[in-house]
Amino acid sequence: MDVAALQQRIAKAETDRDTWRASGMQENYLEACSMVDALNLQLDLERTVRRLDAESASIAKLRRAP
Repeated sequence: MDVAALQQRIAKAETDRDTWRASGMQENYLEACSMVDALNLQLDLERTVRRLDAESASIAKLRRAP
């Protein structure tokens, strides 16, 4: 999944979380908090994978250089 799509999902999840918090429905609020946390972890993982891919490509390029 791309970073922009994850950021959009996080924004929506944060809005949902804030709505549940304001409504006082604790169970739904906690569930929404968990969703925000999970999406943020997924975003962090995606960014890490992309960074490692870029570093691997750089290393491979250096190894091929004369």
